[in-house]
Amino acid sequence: MAELVDGLTKLSTLTFVDGEEQAEKLPQASAVRPKDARVIIIKLADRLHNMRTLEHLDPEKRRRIALETREIYAPLAHRFGMAGVKAELEDLACKFLEPEDYRALARKVKARKSEREETIERLRVPLAEELRSAGSPATRSPAAPRTSGLSIRDEESATSRSRRSTTSSRCACW
Repeated sequence: MAELVDGLTKLSTLTFVDGEEQAEKLPQASAVRPKDARVIIIKLADRLHNMRTLEHLDPEKRRRIALETREIYAPLAHRFGMAGVKAELEDLACKFLEPEDYRALARKVKARKSEREETIERLRVPLAEELRSAGSPATRSPAAPRTSGLSIRDEESATSRSRRSTTSSRCACW
């Protein structure tokens, strides 16, 4: 337990310089290299919680933390194979760094929700039948509840990823 606390303390003393460069160096830095990957996982969880409650801070501090999150913590989550955490960190950073783009994208996702649900419903039965005929049981019964829908990051995943290189703003690519 003491090693986890020590590792977290060392990670907390880092200062934000160039995010991409620092994210690459973070796991390798001898002064902060955790002996236990749980240190970084705890730090990522803490940052995710902080990002979820960021609206309570003053605008300049929000911007600094959101930028640090996008440039350091999201790539770090990616390196740890935590795609869901990475995507949520990116979404939340975008929400505070480029609020107009975020709201526009959220409206587009919401507008297409019924279309996505119709497509899922139309494909659900034929896919379940195909799985059963192949000898694989369906993963859920037709009466099982569905999730509430796609988030902004899910919508981006469902569309062309090539937008990342052609967008005018950093958040539009998420």
